[in-house]
Amino acid sequence: MTEFQIKKRLIGYLLENNPSILLACELRFLDGRRRADVALIDNNLASGFEIKSENDSIDSLNEQLEDYKKYFDYVSVVCEKSNIAAIRNKINKNYGIILVTENSIKAIRKPKHFKLLSKRALLNSMDLTNLKEFDSYSKLSSKSKIIDILERKHSLSKIKEMSRTDLMKKLEYKNKLFQSEKMEEIFHEDILTLTRASPQKLS
Repeated sequence: MTEFQIKKRLIGYLLENNPSILLACELRFLDGRRRADVALIDNNLASGFEIKSENDSIDSLNEQLEDYKKYFDYVSVVCEKSNIAAIRNKINKNYGIILVTENSIKAIRKPKHFKLLSKRALLNSMDLTNLKEFDSYSKLSSKSKIIDILERKHSLSKIKEMSRTDLMKKLEYKNKLFQSEKMEEIFHEDILTLTRASPQKLS
């Protein structure tokens, strides 16, 4: 299957299990250095999904997942029958595995809840404007300097709350658009809606 076909099945599966989630495709994190193929947030908990089709290399999969767990509460690999054995051998049991076939999609292993997230990873994924709103550093123009201050000043739980609120705001508009345009079947345009950046100011 192509990545789009897997992504389409995964999104349908996630919505079927919980229609109220907020979704994103190709979500940038770690200051844009990484992208999650599919991501969701529900009740302030974020999940990241790395898709590996049968033609994808898994050589750097562990490095990818190590970065995922700095930002996401739950991390899963989505794969096919042809590569599930190799992926099982490659990754540890903290990561979930979802198997996609032509006729079905099934969670083979549930992911562990990662609680010790990286403060810097959470803050880096926020826009500079939104970072400034959380504290009185409006005179500073350097994102890294603001992050340094916030990282020292606030607890992980506070920073996570800030970051997740920021993420939900970013995803609300595109998900409203996605839900209003989506039909029973998910099409390429629906995936694009969940991929595009949301406008900074929503009317």
